[in-house]
Amino acid sequence: PRAPWAWRRCTPLPPPFLSQQLRWLAKDMPPDGVKIGMVGSVGVVASVVEFLGERRTPGGVVLDPVMISTSGHKLIEDETLEKIVEDLMGRCDLVTPNAMECAALLRFRDETADNHLETPEDVEAAARIILDMGARAVLIKGGHFATSSAFSQDYLLAAADEEDVEKGSDARPRLCDARRGLWIRGPRYDTEHTHGTGCTLSSAIASGLARGIVARNGPEGEKQTGAERAIGLADATVLGKAYVAAGIEKARGLGQGPGPVAHTSFPHTSRHFPTIVQDPSSNTPPPSFLRLRRRGRPDSSSSSSSSAPALGPLLPIL
Repeated sequence: PRAPWAWRRCTPLPPPFLSQQLRWLAKDMPPDGVKIGMVGSVGVVASVVEFLGERRTPGGVVLDPVMISTSGHKLIEDETLEKIVEDLMGRCDLVTPNAMECAALLRFRDETADNHLETPEDVEAAARIILDMGARAVLIKGGHFATSSAFSQDYLLAAADEEDVEKGSDARPRLCDARRGLWIRGPRYDTEHTHGTGCTLSSAIASGLARGIVARNGPEGEKQTGAERAIGLADATVLGKAYVAAGIEKARGLGQGPGPVAHTSFPHTSRHFPTIVQDPSSNTPPPSFLRLRRRGRPDSSSSSSSSAPALGPLLPIL
């Protein structure tokens, strides 16, 4: 339980009860996708790992590794974190730590390493380390570190061989490809009513990711056509960011302290959608269209054109 302004107590569920509950739910309503939030004990981690091993979740698994409260209180023991890293992270398609959780993961990997995320380069290096720990993709959430004071910027990186979540029905490379690393920028809102933003974001991404994977790979007769087939990891992340932005904009206080993010409808207003930026340290708005070069032919008009993306199959694109 928690009050709106502070954690009061954290009591993990008994693992046998959790295992039984998961099996009952899966029997009645088999999930297309799974989002995992706080797992408060070694036994709870084991129950979740066992559940994931018993069945294939068609739409993917997203882990939000809740381990430190906003006020900085430690919520899980070191042995639980060890169990998460060793047994759970490798089963997840995406892990979504914030800055404090990312620092805890880096300390687990190397207690002597500098785990401060102060620059975009620090964030990108941390993402690579987390991939090396077994995650298939990582989204380092930027609400708690100031790569820019005007924006909230998240960094998304997927493993080089991660094809299931990054390729659409035609399996062609995409311009916005998380395997190359993406900085996703949205506005910072001047409000204290942001409780639950991380939980909401990971849940929204899991939902979008599941819709895309199931639409492409569902049983015959259930496969869908249209835009849903093209939803990959980057698309689901952008949709999730837009959903959270709309929720923060409409959030109101409840009781004492900061209020929770509002839960609204599918994002449909352009102001809620983030942008993909090439330079996270710049406050200059990105161009409407990225500079491109012709495939297989350098552009003699610019000495820097060799680093520009090649003009090729651009749709679907965010």
